[in-house]
Amino acid sequence: MKKSPRVIIPIQPRSLAETKKMLRAAEKVGDVVEIWLDGIADLDISVFQSIIATARRPIIVHLKDAAERGSFRGGTTRRLGILGTIAAGAAASPTKRGHSALEYSLFVDIPLSLPLFQLKKFRAAHPRVGIILSWHDFAGMPSCSRLRQLAKKAQAAGADITKLVGTAKTMEDNYIILHMTRELAERQQHCLTMAMGETGQLTRVLTPLLGGWGMFAAQSKETVTASGQMMAKELRQLWQQMS
Repeated sequence: MKKSPRVIIPIQPRSLAETKKMLRAAEKVGDVVEIWLDGIADLDISVFQSIIATARRPIIVHLKDAAERGSFRGGTTRRLGILGTIAAGAAASPTKRGHSALEYSLFVDIPLSLPLFQLKKFRAAHPRVGIILSWHDFAGMPSCSRLRQLAKKAQAAGADITKLVGTAKTMEDNYIILHMTRELAERQQHCLTMAMGETGQLTRVLTPLLGGWGMFAAQSKETVTASGQMMAKELRQLWQQMS
């Protein structure tokens, strides 16, 4: 029986104590947990590492800045420094880079907009973690040619997962993301692709079925982190109906 796509639960804790509590709850719902670090007021890296060391699911960490609708204000050097320190403390885990499997206990999400040399340097320095290179367009949907350029940059930088996100204003915008997902899957390039907004909700259901690595979903309406994001239970039910 074909395995269902991964459900990724994003959490936005405000403290380390809340991180632990929210992590335990998210693990019961999702296959992967994404932790937004930028909202943790008392972030202590060693304490944070001890928390994620007990995780029962793979973890994605990132520091979202204003350009990504986050609250981190520390600049690129500090941002990569924090993420690099967390990555350096990751335990060794079995790794498979083939298209059928990709196994890390920890993934680090960094912006694809950074210079290529910085991305390559980070990748080379942290072989124990999965690297997600992400790019967002909150205003609209770029062309297929633009998304191909971004995907090629991510591949050149050594990304384990290429994350490309646009915003759907029309149903036609969805076709671009769906086409790119299939194209990346055929090239055996792991991807997280979607269109934000209510109009783009269809892509959150279909891209994982076309070869995407997984999809973000909320535990409840109160914990939604992006426009058009679905509830985890609802997303799983749709996948089961379509299988």
